[in-house]
Amino acid sequence: MKILFVSPVGALFSGAEIAIVNLMQFLSQQGHEIYNVIPDNLSKKDDKYIKMMQAADIHLYQLSTLKWWWQESTTLYESNVDAVKAYQHKNIAEIREIIREKNIELVISNTVNVFQGALAAACEQVPHYYIIHEFPFGEFGYYKEKIALIDQLSDKIFAVEGALYKTLLDYFSSEKLIPFIPYTNAKVQQLSKGTRNRIVSIGGITDRKNQLELIKAYRQLGQFDYELVFIGSGDKNYIQECEEYIHHHQLTNISFLGYQSNPWELITDKDILVLPSKLESFSLVFVESILNGVPSIVSDNLGHQSSGKYFNAGFLYALGDIDQLVLLLSETLQHFESRKLEAEKIKEKARMLYTLENVSSIFLEKITISESSKEKESLSSLQSLFGWSLEKDLLELIRGNEVTVYFSDEKGEYSPLRKLSYPLRNSDCFEISIKDTKSIRIDLTEHPSIFTNVLLKTEENNQELPPSLYKGYFREDKMIFYGKDHHIEYDLQTVQADTVIFSYSKESNDFYGEFLGQELTEAQAKLDILEPAYGQIKSEYDTLYHQYNGVIHSRRWTIPTKIINFFRRNK
Repeated sequence: MKILFVSPVGALFSGAEIAIVNLMQFLSQQGHEIYNVIPDNLSKKDDKYIKMMQAADIHLYQLSTLKWWWQESTTLYESNVDAVKAYQHKNIAEIREIIREKNIELVISNTVNVFQGALAAACEQVPHYYIIHEFPFGEFGYYKEKIALIDQLSDKIFAVEGALYKTLLDYFSSEKLIPFIPYTNAKVQQLSKGTRNRIVSIGGITDRKNQLELIKAYRQLGQFDYELVFIGSGDKNYIQECEEYIHHHQLTNISFLGYQSNPWELITDKDILVLPSKLESFSLVFVESILNGVPSIVSDNLGHQSSGKYFNAGFLYALGDIDQLVLLLSETLQHFESRKLEAEKIKEKARMLYTLENVSSIFLEKITISESSKEKESLSSLQSLFGWSLEKDLLELIRGNEVTVYFSDEKGEYSPLRKLSYPLRNSDCFEISIKDTKSIRIDLTEHPSIFTNVLLKTEENNQELPPSLYKGYFREDKMIFYGKDHHIEYDLQTVQADTVIFSYSKESNDFYGEFLGQELTEAQAKLDILEPAYGQIKSEYDTLYHQYNGVIHSRRWTIPTKIINFFRRNK
């Protein structure tokens, strides 16, 4: 069967993405022909993801886009709305073409955050499944208003087993909604030998993952000879908040190890895993800890409850109840050997239960070629709205909302033949190879725009490179472009590097109106000051002008002038 998956990010930092990559690989092994559509991620390509697709013989399509998720998923600057819509229109048309050219028999959208495949399938009258990993509240609460449409666009809906499945039964029929277990190809390995107990937490350092709650519990525990270790990259502001708390309370023996491609290589047989996350659908890190026999303490968010119930494992504390967390930490440290032995027993059962074949069997069972529902047939009438034709002005808007990097030739001149283009985003950071070029020119859109944090630096030593030419306007800390041909140039002849990094942030154009208003006000004030002086000067000019005309047109002036001109002609 030819199956097209539409993925939300095209990278392996997302648990939802990891689970579906495993599913795609499994279905490919079972003889299905798998296709995968992802956003192009020009500035942040995940090479590992791409290599996994190639190794599994999965046909990968990377589509250029401005915003891949629903517009409501994050705030859009007003100036970007039309361009975003145009790009999404284009992406739907591109997926429709893939469906037609490759004779796709089933489209599967991974997460409710993507919709292009669902609309394309409806237009082409091809069955469509949604795979939902998100609760309709909190961070993803925006999709609650779209549930009716999601239902209409779906022949089947798969939801993570447990709390999420039960929640979504209030919105979808039990005949259409199917529970499933996300699968992670966890590296089950022999843990290294530890010398003493540590408290470890794995995951992105973010407010949703809630590491500050664990730090507060660690302080209250008061046993600072036990090391507290955090593994994962994260939000800079939240990390700073954690560090400020640590500094303020003079806490010691706390380490942040950053992102690790295989965090379990750093885990020892003496470690305790703590996951204080506020919300999960089915925590894969928790699953991995169970499969590796690591004693775990987790918050009682709905996802942890689902994972814990499935494996009958882990100790849960009430989210926000630091006293209870401290008690569980104290008991686990005090009775570590018995807790470790219990975790090892659960591990053996879990490894037999949690296999790719077992977890994916529900998809093999439900994936069939079927006729689209009457509701979907009615949606096919919308196909004319999602074709290839785009209005000329929208195409221009798309082209104008790009960051274009031009590379100079041997003569130092720029040509359209030597350039790279990236979608304009609210903020971005990307690498630029500067081999064989003396300078670069960067055009930050063709439309009036405002930017902050515009920076070019070398990759190796973070040396900031100043512009050699700037066509725009500086106001305070903002870089303002208006009019035509605005750009920045950088001289690279003395730069000892092969790669530089360019970054920027786009301001809301609300400021643009404020800026123009201020400019107008200041100009008017200057005019008000100059107007009296102008009136006086004009009056003096008029008087002098009349005096001048009175002289040159008088007989005393005209007769001598005629005599002089006569003698000049007769010389």
